[in-house]
Amino acid sequence: MNATSAKPAATASHVETVTPTGVETTKVEPMNKQAIVDWVYKFLVKQGEPSIAGGGMCRYKDDRGNRCAIGCLLPDDDPILGLNTSITALLTSDTPNAKRLWKVLGIDNEVDVQFLSELQQTHDYAATDRREALNWTTILRRRFLALAERWELRSPTEVVNG
Repeated sequence: MNATSAKPAATASHVETVTPTGVETTKVEPMNKQAIVDWVYKFLVKQGEPSIAGGGMCRYKDDRGNRCAIGCLLPDDDPILGLNTSITALLTSDTPNAKRLWKVLGIDNEVDVQFLSELQQTHDYAATDRREALNWTTILRRRFLALAERWELRSPTEVVNG
């Protein structure tokens, strides 16, 4: 299942959502860590499966249109979505693509890099965690609860469930 395509970046002033009747634009405030966790969790739960390439490596956007944790924060036309590279490695590198990603996501310090790296790892580890006979969204929920606790945020499941 491919989630509705929306583009909330940490620095976004507008979010465009593709709907069956066209593109809707909504003015939004910059997203803080809580808003990012809530958004990404809801997006991934609605998507229902991870974004994985043929070799099992997580992708910003896979062939089915699924997005990873960072991928769902990027606009549909962002060229980074087509890269075949480690997302966490890109976040922490000093390349033109990394600098572009930092700009798109509104990253301006190492704490933001650490937070987004952990957010991405939450997706990646949930995608590869097959030790238990649980579905992906159950594993994802557990990992997001741990992420929220580490960063002293409210559980994103409270937003979804409550």
